[in-house]
Amino acid sequence: MNTEQNNKSFIEKIQTNFNIVYEKIKVFISAHKMETNFFICFVLYIVLIYSLFIYNPRDLLNSSNKGFYIFSCFFGGFLLMIFYFFFKKKKDMVNNQEISDISFLMKIISSIVFFGLILLFIYFKILKTLQKFS
Repeated sequence: MNTEQNNKSFIEKIQTNFNIVYEKIKVFISAHKMETNFFICFVLYIVLIYSLFIYNPRDLLNSSNKGFYIFSCFFGGFLLMIFYFFFKKKKDMVNNQEISDISFLMKIISSIVFFGLILLFIYFKILKTLQKFS
């Protein structure tokens, strides 16, 4: 076996090592689907927030609404982390059995809609109150 490894070219050794790493990553992702999806969503969320605050496309952030965007960013990151911790707790509660991804995602979506409706209600209440005083 040692003579076989010595006879391989440098490129074949790199290719073999790359295939081993690729297979390990593939096995990890298939074993931890939801955790990997949460991590990818969190990275994409950070990239999106970074691009919004640094590059400010179409002048989205200005002096009149900067506080709202900062609050929205914190709230979005908070929701991502909370959903991940809920998922981990639920997975531990059912003794690491397979959780239905669709039912869990529907609970997440309904929670986001619920919190969004609450925020819209608060926003319009504050807007209506401010318009009374101006």
